[in-house]
Amino acid sequence: LALLAATSSASAATIQVTTTADEFATPGPGSGCSLREAIRSANADADFGGCTHTGAYGSDTIRLPGGTYALTIAGAGEDQTATGDLDVLTVMTIQRSDDNPVTIDARGIDRAFHVLGTGNLTLNGLTVTGGYLPSGEGGGIRNAGTLTLLDVFLDHNTATFGGGIHNTGTLTMTESTISRSFSSHGAGIYSEGGTITVTNGAISGNTTPTEGGGGGGIYSVGSTVTVTNGAISGNSAANGGGIYNEGGTLTIVGGAISSNPAFLGGGIYNDHGTLTLTGAAMSGNSASYGGAIHSKSGTQTVTNSTLAGNSASYGGGIYSEGGTLNVTNSTFSGNSA
Repeated sequence: LALLAATSSASAATIQVTTTADEFATPGPGSGCSLREAIRSANADADFGGCTHTGAYGSDTIRLPGGTYALTIAGAGEDQTATGDLDVLTVMTIQRSDDNPVTIDARGIDRAFHVLGTGNLTLNGLTVTGGYLPSGEGGGIRNAGTLTLLDVFLDHNTATFGGGIHNTGTLTMTESTISRSFSSHGAGIYSEGGTITVTNGAISGNTTPTEGGGGGGIYSVGSTVTVTNGAISGNSAANGGGIYNEGGTLTIVGGAISSNPAFLGGGIYNDHGTLTLTGAAMSGNSASYGGAIHSKSGTQTVTNSTLAGNSASYGGGIYSEGGTLNVTNSTFSGNSA
């Protein structure tokens, strides 16, 4: 037991941030440990700027006092966290050190975080806002590694693909929210070939263009997406107001998909993918084709679910162009076309 305890303590370290200023390598009188310097320190497993490790180098926990951490050092495109976004190359957790709210504001200079393929980032109890890449990917966060969000609020982020998050890696969201983000495809989340797990979270009020845009809440291309007890609501797009599933595997367990408008598939647009809906409620979604669900092709399985109060010109509940549709022990009520 003593050996296990020693091994555990030796594998983690703490870095305490002491200033909300966006500083990089500014040690000396009056300077502190900034968030940018703390991430650089964790990436390098070495003290950096005004930051020092408490404990052995390894998997680091960066602790933030309450406040707004605005990114002000402009310069997108580099991956050493010196300018623009905050680049994560190793394993680290960023969390509050007290009960006061923490906001990380990209202030429109770049996205907030970039998790590279070697990176493994956990965010706990934070707000991420102000990311802006009108010709880029991942307005709030771009993830090519492993990203875990615990009680995180992503709000008002913009990009061409993935206003809130662009994902090609593994994304896990628990009790977290993505809202009021904008992009051409996947205003909330855009995922290509990755894995997404959303539990007890909300993706709401996100917007893609009404002409040509897809996936107001989630746009999945060849990805595996599982949403359990989630709320996908008030998102809008040309196709797939709530979720656009292209050639991927989409599983919805419990929760609600509601009040999402689109041209094709107000709630869900399924394009040559696999859709499984179990114990879920779809209501108040609207479209020209498929108020709740529009299926271009693929396999749709609806079990123990309720589709109520959805509307469309064709297929108030479900519009199926092709593929296979299986419905078991489910209720269709008050839908109109």
